[in-house]
Amino acid sequence: MKALRPVSSVTGVWLLLMTATVLTTWVLSDLAVGGEVATVVVLLIAGSKVRLVMRYFMELRDAGRIPRVILDVWVLGVTLMIVGFYVLAPMG
Repeated sequence: MKALRPVSSVTGVWLLLMTATVLTTWVLSDLAVGGEVATVVVLLIAGSKVRLVMRYFMELRDAGRIPRVILDVWVLGVTLMIVGFYVLAPMG
């Protein structure tokens, strides 16, 4: 049985997730950037947050190399596919 992660590691990831949430909210505000750019940035931040949650809170960080690579490829692929569909979708 593997030892639990130190509280500081989990707390650091949690703080990073909260910072990303605040950044996402700021990007959505009228003061930041246009709607299209904000949407892409929000989707990329969401993909990064998914990876962090899966790695640190679902304990996939301690999994073997193959499951971690599959996780990373899946998160990257889904995120890029959603961003791609959004960017390539006809506007108007």
